[in-house]
Amino acid sequence: MKGETRKFSGSKGEILDFCDKCYRELSLAIHGMTHGASYSRAIFLGLTFGIVGAIIWFLSVVLSGWQLGIVAIGVGLLTGLGVSIGSKRKANNKRDTPCPKGQGFYA
Repeated sequence: MKGETRKFSGSKGEILDFCDKCYRELSLAIHGMTHGASYSRAIFLGLTFGIVGAIIWFLSVVLSGWQLGIVAIGVGLLTGLGVSIGSKRKANNKRDTPCPKGQGFYA
């Protein structure tokens, strides 16, 4: 039927309405974000990069005697880089894209 919408619960409990065209686009976007991603590889590389970062942080603390927050941020970025590389950089770069009919948002 024309004008029919599909209702979904959002992450905060709100109800989101999507027209059929937006639903198809959303389904294709989700499939493109996850198809071909290697979750086990992402976890492995994230842990590996995180351990390397922790070693770097430990050495910086031992050598300088200071616990620098910027080094901790670097450890987090390094871990995220490992996960990104491990998942074959499958991610959606378009955030909060409005539905053309103005009935909701899809990521």
